Parts: sequence; structure tokens; C-alpha cells
Amino acid sequence: MGSPVRSDRRATGRGESAMTTPPATGPETPSPPKDPAVEELEKQTARVKARQDLVEAKLGAVGSLATGVTDGPTNTVTFGAKAGSLAPWLAQSVLAEVAGGLTKAVWTAIDDRAVDGQPVRRVVLVTDDPALLATDLVSRQVQASMQGRTTELGALAGDLTRALVGLRQAVGRYKDEEAERARQAQAGGPGNRDLLASVLDRAEGVAAAAADVAEAQAATAAPEADEEETGSETSGTSPLAAAVDLVRLLAIDYTVTAADVGVDSALLARLTSGRMASAGRDDVVLLDGFAPADNSTTFAAYASLIAALNEVASAARTLRSAKAPVDSEAGEYRLALAEVRKEWEKTLADDEAPDGAAEALEEAVEELSRRLQARVAAAAPAEDMIAACTTLTQVVRTELTALTSADGQGIAPLQRACSRDRLHDRTDDATRVVTHVLLVQATHTGADIVTRRSVLGASGRVGYLGGANAAWVLIDVNGNVVGGGAVDSASHLTHDIATGESRRSLIQARVNAWTTKDPLEKNERWLRAGVLLVALALVVFSLAATWAVVVPD
Repeated sequence: MGSPVRSDRRATGRGESAMTTPPATGPETPSPPKDPAVEELEKQTARVKARQDLVEAKLGAVGSLATGVTDGPTNTVTFGAKAGSLAPWLAQSVLAEVAGGLTKAVWTAIDDRAVDGQPVRRVVLVTDDPALLATDLVSRQVQASMQGRTTELGALAGDLTRALVGLRQAVGRYKDEEAERARQAQAGGPGNRDLLASVLDRAEGVAAAAADVAEAQAATAAPEADEEETGSETSGTSPLAAAVDLVRLLAIDYTVTAADVGVDSALLARLTSGRMASAGRDDVVLLDGFAPADNSTTFAAYASLIAALNEVASAARTLRSAKAPVDSEAGEYRLALAEVRKEWEKTLADDEAPDGAAEALEEAVEELSRRLQARVAAAAPAEDMIAACTTLTQVVRTELTALTSADGQGIAPLQRACSRDRLHDRTDDATRVVTHVLLVQATHTGADIVTRRSVLGASGRVGYLGGANAAWVLIDVNGNVVGGGAVDSASHLTHDIATGESRRSLIQARVNAWTTKDPLEKNERWLRAGVLLVALALVVFSLAATWAVVVPD
């Protein structure tokens, strides 16, 4: 009984051993013991790894303080596309200061030229037009042209009047002649008189249908010249990267944006003339182009030219009115003559025509021809005068349109001419005779908007810089330069957006004392010191941690 059991166990043991463990090769031997140095090295390696994990965890926590500051502060003062009204305001204020300095320089130059120190009343024309010679030449040309056209139109008006008289005289003459011939026809016997009258009546009846047409043509023949003219980045988590990110918090950004301010010499001229006039002197100051035209000799010449043009137009209308009936009669007689001539030719070919009919028709043809020629001859001089009038008035109207049309600067030649009148005024009124011409030019005006941001954000204070430069030259009416130079000014304006308060200071070559400082400047100074200490601590901590890793305990 014992043997089978042992065999089963051996069988079972062999089966399990075959499935789970490899066959035994011999008796088990104990493993050799580790080298103590190796065991100590493994322990040190584990401690170093733990220390590195701890350092990285601490640095990650500190570095998270500077996460997202790759581009510095994000608080800014934003200006819209059309914002910044204080910049142009500052620029114009600086320009006004330039005008004040320019005024002092001009009056000083004038007084230095005073004869024997005696005060003389002067008339100063202030202008921003550097092309004084060119505009003055245009002014003289305009005056001369208008005066010449006025004279020419005056002569034409006289010719039209004489043509009207001649037309009326010619009409009277041919009417007298026709009446005389009518008396002579009566003396020739009743037969001939009655036959001629019958022929003429019939011929005039044939032409009567065209009379209304002729009169309508005469009424509408006046061209447009008859109208009167009227004057017209990512931060790293390494110690060095964390320190760099913290130091970057100390940055302060300044942004300077140029404002849209144009160079305006016209404004400088207005400011300068106002300052000069309010200086309390007895001198007279004129602003170029800013004066009424009532006392202008150029405007007076323009008014005279308009009056002469209207006079010519009126005379031409009168002449046309007188000529219209003559043209109408000539048209009637022309039709009648054609009808009677046909009748006469028909009678000559008719053998059964009454005795004397051909002679009467021939006489009627001759009479109608005389009457037609008389009217054509009477109207011919008037027609020539009307044609000449139409040509000249059209030329004058074209010139007037050019005189009153604005150029590229928005100023018409007539306006320029009027503004130069007093340069050549030689009246006894001392207040009208210009003695000096002052040219002012704004060579530069500009303004800048200055914004500031730091780690504490925007302070709400905006700075504005404004500056202007101007040049001037003063001459007398003879063209002699009396004085000239340049004037400049610049200012700085600080404006608090939150409170609306502002402070303005003059920018000069010397350094101005800064009386009030931005309240954030002191805080920023302490913050810089604190951030630098934290950054330095990070670097020291990083070096100590690295040393602990390299030199183990």
C-alpha cells in the first residue's frame, strides 16, 4: 500500500515542478554579500534624487509668481483714433506764444529804424503769402485789364448809340423817299396809280403770312449777351529664468505718439496781427485778405466794368429793338418782290394780258426792290455793331468768370487784387498807406502724446509735448528788408485723466525744477529693490541647491 502512494507523490511532484520551476541542477548555494561601498552609493543616489525633486517643487512654486509676465505690464492708457484733443490745443497755445515773441521782435525792428527817435505812425500789412511779388503783379494786371475793358465797353456803348441814331435816320429817309414816289405816281394818272397800288397791295398780302414769323425771329434774336451781369513670450521654471522674469517686472514702458497737428501759417498770421494790434501802439495793423472791399480801388474798377457791361447790353437791346421792324419789313418785301417778279414774268409771256399790265408789274418790281434795298442798307450798320457787341461782351464775361473763380488755395484773382490795393494807395489818409509788409511762416508745429506704464499699472497721467517754430521777415514798401528772424517755443503738459487736473511747464534749454512727482515713482523704487532681492535670493538658492546635488552629504 505504501509504494503506490509514494509513486503518486513523485508523479505529482514531477508534474508541478515541470509547470512552475525549472529542473534542479544541484544543491542551492547562498548569494554572495554586497560590497558595502556599493550599498552606500545606492543610498546616496536615492537621497540626491529626493533632494532634486524637492528643489524642483520649491522652484516651481516660486517661479509661478512670475508666470505670464513675458510682455511686461498689461495695464495701458488707450487712445482712440480721434482722441487726444489736448495735443492740438497745446500746439496752438505754443503757436500763440510764438506769435507773442514775434510781435515783440517786429516792433523792436521797426522802432530801431525810427528817424531821430521820432514816433511815426506806421501801417503794417501782415501776410503769410511768400509770393508777394507774384500776387502783387497779378493785382496790377487785374486792375489794368478791368480798366482797359471798361474803356473799350464805353466806346462800344457810344458806337451802339450812334448806330441807333443812324438807323432811325435811315428809316426816316427811305420813308420820305417812298412817300415822294407815291406822290409822283399819283401825278402820273389814275390808271397807273390804281394798277400799281393794286399790285403792291396784293404783293404785301402774299407776304403778310410771313410777317408774324419774322417778328418772332426778331424778338428771339437777342443772344444771351443781353442779360445784365452781376458781380459774383514664456517663462522657464529654472532658477535663472525665474530670476529674469522677476527682474523684467521692473521695466517701465513709455509710448510717444505723434498727434495730427498741421503747420498753419494763416493761423500764425492771425495771431500775430492780433497781438500787434493789441500792443497799445498808435500804429495800424492790417491782416492780408481780411478786410471789406468797399474802399478797394480794384473793387471800384470791377464795379465800373460791370456797369459798363450792363450799359452796353442795354444799348444793344435798344438797337435790336429798333432794328427788328426794319428786318421784318425787309422780310416782307423780299417775299413780295419774289411774288411780283413771278407775276411780271408770267404777264410778259401772256399775249392776252391787258395793256399796261406788264409795265405796271415792272414798275412794282422796281419799287419793291428799292424798298427792300433801303431797309437792308439801313439795318446793315446796326447788324455789324450788334455782332461786335456780342463778341466783346462774351470775351468780357469770360474774363470776369476767371477773375471770380477761386484758385487752388481757394482765393480768386479779384480777391488777391483787392488785398494788394493798399500797397499802392497814394491817398492823403495816413491810415491807408501801407508802410511795411510782415511775412510770417510757421515752419513747424507738432504735438506728441506720452503714456507711461509699469508693474503697478498706468497712473492715469498722460503727458503732452508741443512745439512750434516760425520765421519772419519785415520789409518796407520799397522792398528794403527791415528785419527778420526765427521764434520758437515748446511746452510740456501733464494731465491727470482721473481728476482732470493738469500742469504745464515751458520747455527751455535749462533744466526746469520738477515740483510735483508722480505718486507711483516712490513705490516703484521700493518695489524695484524688493524684486532685485527676491531675484538674488533665487539665484543663491539655485546655486546652493546645485552645490548640494554636486557635493552630497
